[in-house]
Amino acid sequence: MKKEEQQIFSFMDKKTKEIIKNGVIIHNISKSKLLIQYKKKRYICVINRKGLLIACYLLWS
Repeated sequence: MKKEEQQIFSFMDKKTKEIIKNGVIIHNISKSKLLIQYKKKRYICVINRKGLLIACYLLWS
């Protein structure tokens, strides 16, 4: 693995697959961040430059 490809392990919610598959994108926060609503809860999902999901976590407030 090249040095620039190395990443710190990210935080993934236990239900990430369900959130991505069944959730609704509410807002594009930035190029790499999405606000997704799933079962009346909101999650922030982060995508890297290659289009791979690297983090998905519950929005607390």
